[in-house]
Amino acid sequence: PILSHFLSVYFFSTNMSSVRPEIPEIMTTAPSGRGWDVNEERQTKTGPASTGLFTRQRLLQIVATLVLLMGVGMGVIVYSFLNKSQETSLREDFLGVSADVHNNITSIIDCALRQAKTVQATMTLCPNLTRAEFAALVALGDAIIPGIQGISWIPRVLNASKAQFEQDAQAEWPGYIIKPPTVMEEYMIVHLIEPVSTNMAAVGFNLFSSAPRKVSMERARDLAIPVLTPRLTLVQESGTQYGVLYITPVYRALSP
Repeated sequence: PILSHFLSVYFFSTNMSSVRPEIPEIMTTAPSGRGWDVNEERQTKTGPASTGLFTRQRLLQIVATLVLLMGVGMGVIVYSFLNKSQETSLREDFLGVSADVHNNITSIIDCALRQAKTVQATMTLCPNLTRAEFAALVALGDAIIPGIQGISWIPRVLNASKAQFEQDAQAEWPGYIIKPPTVMEEYMIVHLIEPVSTNMAAVGFNLFSSAPRKVSMERARDLAIPVLTPRLTLVQESGTQYGVLYITPVYRALSP
């Protein structure tokens, strides 16, 4: 942040005309016979010179004050100009960087959307792909780019089919279990995911066990539209960064 401030300088001066030495008044007899005031004679002799000295001092004070005020004023003007120039330069740099970031994020999102549509279309036709087939599908579209953590296939599993689903999944995922071990009417389970190396912790995770994920998935299901979850911590996250899930619903055709 740029700090602006006002500098106020106060000056004070002594009124030289108000300072007089205390001289006792002495009356004596002048040669002419009239009273002669010593103080009056002192004032008569020194008055014009003192007045001239005071005037020069006062003038010098005024000139010095004006020069000082002009210097302060110029300093404030120059400071304001430099701050304005620096602010303009910083704003231009920020706009340039933010535009680059926006373009990069937009490119990543567009790529992810295209890949999601490709996977969606394929899984609609072939919902029972194996791990190897799903990995080949994702690799074919070069879907994993910087900014994309992974792509997963999440089947809906009813509670009555849970045990059989786990048993079948263990053929490809040794030790596979649905987690967390919460009893629900239905589960939305991370079954296939790529790349596996950085997402293994998410395998078997029931997304309906997380309220933000569940709300987003139900909205996608009911409205038949892709939905972006709110910011959340991914199950497979080992650090402190946040992420989001882009959820696309896939529907099974009803038999006649």
